[in-house]
Amino acid sequence: MRIVSVEEMRHLEQRADAGGNSFGDMMETAGRLVAQAIVDRCPVGGASLVVLAGPGNNGGDGLVAARHLLLAGWKVYVHLARERSENDPVWSQLRGLGVAYGVGVGDEALTALRRHLAESGLVLDALFGTGAHPPVSGEVRVILDQLGQALSDRSDLRPDLVSPGRPGVSDRPLVIAVDVPSGLNADTGAVDELTPAADVTVTMGLPKLGLLTFPGAERVGELIVAEIGLPEPEVGGPTLMDGRLVSRLLPSRPRDAHKGTFGSALIVAGSTSYSGAALLAAGAAARTGCGLVTLAGVGPVVALADSMVPEATRLYLPADMGVVSGEAVAVLRRHWDKYEAMLVGPGLTTEKPVAQFL
Repeated sequence: MRIVSVEEMRHLEQRADAGGNSFGDMMETAGRLVAQAIVDRCPVGGASLVVLAGPGNNGGDGLVAARHLLLAGWKVYVHLARERSENDPVWSQLRGLGVAYGVGVGDEALTALRRHLAESGLVLDALFGTGAHPPVSGEVRVILDQLGQALSDRSDLRPDLVSPGRPGVSDRPLVIAVDVPSGLNADTGAVDELTPAADVTVTMGLPKLGLLTFPGAERVGELIVAEIGLPEPEVGGPTLMDGRLVSRLLPSRPRDAHKGTFGSALIVAGSTSYSGAALLAAGAAARTGCGLVTLAGVGPVVALADSMVPEATRLYLPADMGVVSGEAVAVLRRHWDKYEAMLVGPGLTTEKPVAQFL
């Protein structure tokens, strides 16, 4: 999956719009998928949700999600950073359903916002999207400050939720970010001090570089990529490894295959002081799908494979004070022609007998 810059993402959206998948259609899809991500994680009918909606398209995505959740029976409160136009179809539809809402950062609006943040089980951050970057200012800064205070106030443990099987349960609401946590630079990963730490970020179309770059990556939580009907990006550029990409790289497995069909690896590794290095290396070789893995090393290390890497065969090498000795070369010579690959090094140490062996 390609990782894109903000400019690349803007270009892809323009191509999609020109091809018939309008900006309005993409907003509708984005909001619906955000709502679905919330329902998948909190399938509780009648749950309460605060939607923090900014003035731009990110706020529009949040309002579409609010509409879907309201129709599904959720208790939704929307707080607009600024008043939206009466001609805004997304906002008009939601208002027509009688949604409770507040606007701006006046005393009355902030009092209502604080009350809802104190009671809600979820908060949807739809204030700023990929077009924003730190520092955050204006109404959005005030609202993010209120969110931060509410999250801090509700971070203490609830005694009624703590039990031997559920230690340390907090009353903190779940935070879902639309596209990016507000204030995060989607190109660099830079964040504002008020950028919320999301539990889940539902990003649109493709992952943005800033979501995978620290310090921003620390604020993303679980990353969900929502498919909104974008065209394929141009070839080249950074790529995020995912299940689909890996599955294309792995060779197919014939039904009549056996372990000899899938290659062989000889792992020469470990010492009595560093047995884990050898076991991790052998286990990794087995997990890649190698058919025959042999762990070659000193006796105590090879013996541990019985419980740690049972699929590996064993080859005991001569030892000197707990490390592989120079005499081990003669043993390896009798075996290494049977293998397609040999790994030498992890955990062998830099002791003198190992130097002679090498």
